[in-house]
Amino acid sequence: MPGDSQGSLPLETSQFVGAIVAAVAYGLHIAVFWRCVYYILPQATRRRTYANVGLLAYVVATFSFGTVALACYARLAQLMFVDHRTYTGGPSAWLSSQTGDAVSVLGTVSFMLCVLLANGLLLWRTYMLWESRISVLALPLLLYLADTGLAIPTLLQLARPHSDLWAHITVPLILLYFSLAISLTALLHLFLVGRLMYMSYRATSTIGKEHAVTYISIYTMIIESAVPYTVTSLVFIACYARNSNAQNIVLPILSQVTCINPELLILRVARGRAVSSVKASEPGPSTIRFRRPVSMTVALSVPHSTTSGRPIHPEDPVVTTIST
Repeated sequence: MPGDSQGSLPLETSQFVGAIVAAVAYGLHIAVFWRCVYYILPQATRRRTYANVGLLAYVVATFSFGTVALACYARLAQLMFVDHRTYTGGPSAWLSSQTGDAVSVLGTVSFMLCVLLANGLLLWRTYMLWESRISVLALPLLLYLADTGLAIPTLLQLARPHSDLWAHITVPLILLYFSLAISLTALLHLFLVGRLMYMSYRATSTIGKEHAVTYISIYTMIIESAVPYTVTSLVFIACYARNSNAQNIVLPILSQVTCINPELLILRVARGRAVSSVKASEPGPSTIRFRRPVSMTVALSVPHSTTSGRPIHPEDPVVTTIST
Protein backbone atom coordinates (compact mmCIF):
# COMPACT_ATOMS: atom_id res chain seq x y z
CA MET A 1 0.00 0.00 0.00
CA PRO A 2 1.51 3.37 -0.97
CA GLY A 3 2.89 5.40 1.87
CA ASP A 4 2.65 2.59 4.41
CA SER A 5 5.40 1.95 6.89
CA GLN A 6 6.06 -1.37 8.59
CA GLY A 7 6.23 0.42 11.94
CA SER A 8 2.55 1.36 11.78
CA LEU A 9 1.32 -2.20 11.21
CA PRO A 10 0.98 -3.13 14.93
CA LEU A 11 -1.00 0.07 15.54
CA GLU A 12 -3.30 -0.55 12.59
CA THR A 13 -3.74 -4.18 13.58
CA SER A 14 -4.85 -3.17 17.07
CA GLN A 15 -7.29 -0.64 15.60
CA PHE A 16 -8.75 -3.28 13.28
CA VAL A 17 -9.10 -5.80 16.11
CA GLY A 18 -10.68 -3.08 18.23
CA ALA A 19 -13.41 -2.60 15.62
CA ILE A 20 -14.23 -6.32 15.74
CA VAL A 21 -14.16 -6.50 19.53
CA ALA A 22 -16.42 -3.44 19.73
CA ALA A 23 -19.09 -5.33 17.76
CA VAL A 24 -18.82 -8.30 20.14
CA ALA A 25 -19.19 -6.05 23.19
CA TYR A 26 -22.17 -4.35 21.57
CA GLY A 27 -23.82 -7.75 21.05
CA LEU A 28 -23.56 -8.36 24.79
CA HIS A 29 -24.97 -4.89 25.38
CA ILE A 30 -27.98 -5.71 23.18
CA ALA A 31 -28.68 -8.84 25.25
CA VAL A 32 -28.60 -6.95 28.56
CA PHE A 33 -30.70 -4.10 27.16
CA TRP A 34 -33.33 -6.49 25.83
CA ARG A 35 -33.60 -8.22 29.21
CA CYS A 36 -34.09 -4.85 30.90
CA VAL A 37 -36.87 -3.90 28.50
CA TYR A 38 -38.46 -7.35 28.88
CA TYR A 39 -38.87 -6.85 32.63
CA ILE A 40 -39.46 -3.09 32.80
CA LEU A 41 -41.90 -2.55 29.92
CA PRO A 42 -44.79 -4.64 31.33
CA GLN A 43 -44.47 -2.86 34.68
CA ALA A 44 -44.36 0.55 33.01
CA THR A 45 -47.42 -0.36 30.93
CA ARG A 46 -49.48 -1.56 33.90
CA ARG A 47 -48.37 1.12 36.36
CA ARG A 48 -47.02 4.30 34.85
CA THR A 49 -45.14 5.44 37.92
CA TYR A 50 -42.17 7.78 37.79
CA ALA A 51 -39.89 4.91 38.84
CA ASN A 52 -40.95 2.54 36.06
CA VAL A 53 -40.98 5.18 33.34
CA GLY A 54 -37.69 6.60 34.61
CA LEU A 55 -35.94 3.22 34.54
CA LEU A 56 -37.21 2.54 31.03
CA ALA A 57 -36.08 5.96 29.81
CA TYR A 58 -32.68 5.44 31.45
CA VAL A 59 -31.93 2.10 29.77
CA VAL A 60 -33.11 3.46 26.42
CA ALA A 61 -30.78 6.47 26.84
CA THR A 62 -27.72 4.39 27.78
CA PHE A 63 -28.38 1.95 24.95
CA SER A 64 -28.79 4.82 22.49
CA PHE A 65 -25.49 6.41 23.51
CA GLY A 66 -23.74 3.03 23.33
CA THR A 67 -25.20 2.50 19.86
CA VAL A 68 -24.04 5.91 18.67
CA ALA A 69 -20.54 5.25 20.05
CA LEU A 70 -20.33 1.95 18.17
CA ALA A 71 -21.73 3.47 14.97
CA CYS A 72 -19.11 6.23 15.06
CA TYR A 73 -16.34 3.71 15.68
CA ALA A 74 -17.56 1.54 12.79
CA ARG A 75 -17.78 4.56 10.49
CA LEU A 76 -14.24 5.61 11.34
CA ALA A 77 -13.03 2.05 10.71
CA GLN A 78 -14.67 2.08 7.29
CA LEU A 79 -13.18 5.44 6.36
CA MET A 80 -9.80 4.42 7.68
CA PHE A 81 -9.40 0.94 6.20
CA VAL A 82 -11.55 1.24 3.05
CA ASP A 83 -12.13 4.77 1.80
CA HIS A 84 -8.72 6.22 2.73
CA ARG A 85 -6.54 3.13 2.77
CA THR A 86 -4.09 4.79 0.33
CA TYR A 87 -3.62 7.85 2.53
CA THR A 88 0.02 8.92 2.89
CA GLY A 89 1.37 7.22 5.99
CA GLY A 90 -1.35 4.58 6.06
CA PRO A 91 -4.76 4.31 7.76
CA SER A 92 -3.41 5.22 11.19
CA ALA A 93 -1.98 8.47 9.84
CA TRP A 94 -5.37 9.34 8.36
CA LEU A 95 -7.11 8.63 11.68
CA SER A 96 -4.67 10.87 13.56
CA SER A 97 -5.53 13.72 11.21
CA GLN A 98 -9.28 13.31 11.75
CA THR A 99 -9.63 13.75 15.52
CA GLY A 100 -11.60 16.97 15.02
CA ASP A 101 -13.97 15.29 12.57
CA ALA A 102 -17.68 15.33 13.44
CA VAL A 103 -17.89 11.52 13.59
CA SER A 104 -14.96 11.28 16.00
CA VAL A 105 -16.31 14.06 18.22
CA LEU A 106 -19.80 12.52 18.28
CA GLY A 107 -18.38 9.18 19.39
CA THR A 108 -16.43 10.86 22.20
CA VAL A 109 -19.49 12.81 23.35
CA SER A 110 -21.58 9.62 23.42
CA PHE A 111 -18.98 7.85 25.54
CA MET A 112 -18.76 10.73 28.02
CA LEU A 113 -22.55 10.84 28.33
CA CYS A 114 -22.51 7.12 29.12
CA VAL A 115 -20.04 7.77 31.94
CA LEU A 116 -22.19 10.66 33.18
CA LEU A 117 -25.34 8.52 33.27
CA ALA A 118 -23.62 5.51 34.85
CA ASN A 119 -22.17 7.46 37.76
CA GLY A 120 -25.39 9.46 38.08
CA LEU A 121 -27.37 6.26 38.67
CA LEU A 122 -24.90 5.08 41.31
CA LEU A 123 -25.09 8.48 43.00
CA TRP A 124 -28.89 8.29 43.09
CA ARG A 125 -28.87 4.74 44.48
CA THR A 126 -26.44 5.81 47.19
CA TYR A 127 -28.66 8.79 48.01
CA MET A 128 -31.70 6.51 48.39
CA LEU A 129 -29.97 3.77 50.37
CA TRP A 130 -28.35 6.21 52.80
CA GLU A 131 -31.73 7.87 53.45
CA SER A 132 -30.85 11.17 51.76
CA ARG A 133 -27.88 11.94 54.01
CA ILE A 134 -26.09 14.84 52.37
CA SER A 135 -23.04 14.38 54.61
CA VAL A 136 -22.42 10.96 53.06
CA LEU A 137 -22.90 12.24 49.51
CA ALA A 138 -20.71 15.35 49.84
CA LEU A 139 -17.47 13.78 48.57
CA PRO A 140 -19.05 11.66 45.78
CA LEU A 141 -21.04 14.68 44.60
CA LEU A 142 -17.89 16.82 44.42
CA LEU A 143 -16.09 14.10 42.44
CA TYR A 144 -19.09 13.78 40.13
CA LEU A 145 -19.16 17.51 39.43
CA ALA A 146 -15.37 17.61 38.98
CA ASP A 147 -15.41 14.71 36.52
CA THR A 148 -18.32 16.25 34.60
CA GLY A 149 -16.54 19.61 34.47
CA LEU A 150 -13.29 17.99 33.35
CA ALA A 151 -15.10 16.30 30.47
CA ILE A 152 -15.65 19.68 28.80
CA PRO A 153 -11.98 20.76 28.36
CA THR A 154 -11.06 17.17 27.49
CA LEU A 155 -13.65 17.13 24.72
CA LEU A 156 -12.61 20.56 23.45
CA GLN A 157 -8.98 19.45 23.31
CA LEU A 158 -9.85 16.27 21.41
CA ALA A 159 -12.05 18.24 18.99
CA ARG A 160 -9.23 20.56 17.98
CA PRO A 161 -7.95 20.03 14.42
CA HIS A 162 -4.83 17.84 14.17
CA SER A 163 -5.04 16.95 17.86
CA ASP A 164 -5.03 13.35 19.03
CA LEU A 165 -5.10 11.16 22.13
CA TRP A 166 -1.33 11.38 22.54
CA ALA A 167 -0.87 15.15 22.33
CA HIS A 168 1.18 16.72 25.11
CA ILE A 169 -1.85 18.50 26.61
CA THR A 170 -4.37 15.73 25.96
CA VAL A 171 -2.62 12.92 27.85
CA PRO A 172 -2.86 14.40 31.37
CA LEU A 173 -6.46 15.51 30.75
CA ILE A 174 -7.57 12.04 29.69
CA LEU A 175 -5.68 10.32 32.50
CA LEU A 176 -7.23 12.67 35.07
CA TYR A 177 -10.70 12.26 33.57
CA PHE A 178 -10.62 8.47 33.67
CA SER A 179 -8.97 8.43 37.09
CA LEU A 180 -11.74 10.60 38.54
CA ALA A 181 -14.43 8.51 36.87
CA ILE A 182 -13.13 5.19 38.18
CA SER A 183 -12.44 6.65 41.64
CA LEU A 184 -16.01 7.92 41.84
CA THR A 185 -17.40 4.57 40.70
CA ALA A 186 -15.31 2.65 43.24
CA LEU A 187 -16.27 5.05 46.05
CA LEU A 188 -20.00 4.82 45.31
CA HIS A 189 -19.87 1.03 45.14
CA LEU A 190 -18.01 1.05 48.46
CA PHE A 191 -20.73 3.18 50.05
CA LEU A 192 -23.48 0.93 48.69
CA VAL A 193 -21.82 -2.29 49.83
CA GLY A 194 -20.90 -0.81 53.22
CA ARG A 195 -24.49 0.24 53.86
CA LEU A 196 -25.85 -3.15 52.86
CA MET A 197 -23.29 -4.94 55.06
CA TYR A 198 -24.44 -2.81 57.98
CA MET A 199 -28.07 -3.72 57.26
CA SER A 200 -27.08 -7.36 57.06
CA TYR A 201 -25.39 -7.12 60.46
CA ARG A 202 -28.47 -5.48 61.99
CA ALA A 203 -30.70 -8.14 60.49
CA THR A 204 -28.49 -10.94 61.84
CA SER A 205 -28.38 -9.51 65.36
CA THR A 206 -32.11 -8.72 65.46
CA ILE A 207 -34.07 -11.48 63.76
CA GLY A 208 -31.56 -14.14 62.81
CA LYS A 209 -28.96 -14.99 60.23
CA GLU A 210 -31.44 -16.38 57.70
CA HIS A 211 -32.95 -12.91 57.14
CA ALA A 212 -29.57 -11.39 56.25
CA VAL A 213 -29.36 -13.46 53.06
CA THR A 214 -31.34 -10.79 51.18
CA TYR A 215 -28.70 -8.13 51.80
CA ILE A 216 -25.81 -10.50 51.14
CA SER A 217 -27.19 -11.37 47.70
CA ILE A 218 -27.71 -7.68 46.90
CA TYR A 219 -24.21 -6.49 47.73
CA THR A 220 -22.77 -9.54 46.00
CA MET A 221 -24.70 -8.49 42.89
CA ILE A 222 -23.37 -4.92 43.19
CA ILE A 223 -19.78 -6.17 43.40
CA GLU A 224 -20.30 -8.50 40.44
CA SER A 225 -21.67 -5.69 38.27
CA ALA A 226 -18.83 -3.35 39.27
CA VAL A 227 -15.97 -5.74 38.49
CA PRO A 228 -16.15 -5.63 34.64
CA TYR A 229 -16.18 -1.82 34.50
CA THR A 230 -13.46 -1.41 37.12
CA VAL A 231 -11.13 -3.97 35.56
CA THR A 232 -11.66 -2.64 32.02
CA SER A 233 -11.06 0.96 33.13
CA LEU A 234 -7.86 0.09 34.98
CA VAL A 235 -6.55 -1.88 32.01
CA PHE A 236 -7.27 1.03 29.67
CA ILE A 237 -5.60 3.58 31.97
CA ALA A 238 -2.50 1.35 32.22
CA CYS A 239 -2.35 0.82 28.45
CA TYR A 240 -2.93 4.50 27.69
CA ALA A 241 -0.31 5.68 30.19
CA ARG A 242 2.24 3.32 28.60
CA ASN A 243 1.12 4.31 25.06
CA SER A 244 0.43 0.65 24.31
CA ASN A 245 -1.44 -0.36 21.18
CA ALA A 246 -3.69 -2.50 23.37
CA GLN A 247 -5.60 0.65 24.30
CA ASN A 248 -7.23 0.55 20.85
CA ILE A 249 -8.72 -2.83 21.75
CA VAL A 250 -9.76 -1.96 25.31
CA LEU A 251 -11.37 1.44 24.64
CA PRO A 252 -14.23 0.12 22.44
CA ILE A 253 -14.97 -2.50 25.08
CA LEU A 254 -14.97 0.15 27.80
CA SER A 255 -17.57 2.25 25.99
CA GLN A 256 -20.03 -0.67 26.02
CA VAL A 257 -19.15 -1.91 29.52
CA THR A 258 -19.82 1.61 30.83
CA CYS A 259 -23.42 1.23 29.60
CA ILE A 260 -23.80 -2.41 30.65
CA ASN A 261 -22.75 -1.76 34.26
CA PRO A 262 -25.79 0.37 35.27
CA GLU A 263 -28.13 -1.70 33.10
CA LEU A 264 -27.22 -4.79 35.12
CA LEU A 265 -28.21 -2.96 38.31
CA ILE A 266 -31.49 -1.86 36.75
CA LEU A 267 -32.13 -5.41 35.55
CA ARG A 268 -31.87 -6.70 39.12
CA VAL A 269 -34.13 -3.89 40.35
CA ALA A 270 -36.71 -4.74 37.70
CA ARG A 271 -36.60 -8.39 38.74
CA GLY A 272 -37.15 -7.43 42.38
CA ARG A 273 -33.69 -8.29 43.68
CA ALA A 274 -32.52 -4.90 44.87
CA VAL A 275 -33.26 -2.49 47.67
CA SER A 276 -34.54 0.99 46.85
CA SER A 277 -34.91 2.83 50.13
CA VAL A 278 -34.55 0.84 53.34
CA LYS A 279 -34.06 2.04 56.89
CA ALA A 280 -31.27 0.33 58.77
CA SER A 281 -33.61 -0.02 61.74
CA GLU A 282 -35.86 -2.24 59.63
CA PRO A 283 -33.85 -5.45 59.32
CA GLY A 284 -36.29 -7.35 57.11
CA PRO A 285 -36.62 -7.18 53.33
CA SER A 286 -37.67 -3.84 51.93
CA THR A 287 -40.93 -4.98 50.37
CA ILE A 288 -43.19 -7.64 51.84
CA ARG A 289 -46.73 -7.99 50.55
CA PHE A 290 -49.37 -10.67 50.22
CA ARG A 291 -50.79 -11.16 46.75
CA ARG A 292 -54.05 -12.72 48.04
CA PRO A 293 -55.83 -13.06 51.41
CA VAL A 294 -54.45 -15.75 53.64
CA SER A 295 -56.86 -17.85 55.73
CA MET A 296 -55.76 -19.60 58.89
CA THR A 297 -57.78 -22.17 60.83
CA VAL A 298 -57.28 -22.30 64.60
CA ALA A 299 -58.69 -25.07 66.79
CA LEU A 300 -59.59 -23.98 70.32
CA SER A 301 -60.71 -26.15 73.23
CA VAL A 302 -63.67 -24.54 75.06
CA PRO A 303 -64.79 -26.83 77.88
CA HIS A 304 -67.67 -24.86 79.40
CA SER A 305 -69.71 -23.38 76.55
CA THR A 306 -72.86 -24.15 74.63
CA THR A 307 -73.73 -23.54 71.05
CA SER A 308 -77.17 -23.96 69.44
CA GLY A 309 -78.49 -25.17 72.79
CA ARG A 310 -76.27 -28.29 72.80
CA PRO A 311 -73.70 -28.79 75.55
CA ILE A 312 -70.17 -28.90 74.24
CA HIS A 313 -68.03 -31.75 75.29
CA PRO A 314 -64.65 -30.65 76.72
CA GLU A 315 -62.81 -32.35 73.88
CA ASP A 316 -64.93 -30.82 71.06
CA PRO A 317 -62.95 -28.21 69.05
CA VAL A 318 -64.32 -24.84 68.07
CA VAL A 319 -63.12 -23.82 64.61
CA THR A 320 -62.34 -20.13 64.06
CA THR A 321 -61.25 -18.66 60.71
CA ILE A 322 -58.94 -15.64 60.72
CA SER A 323 -58.37 -13.81 57.44
CA THR A 324 -55.51 -11.41 56.87
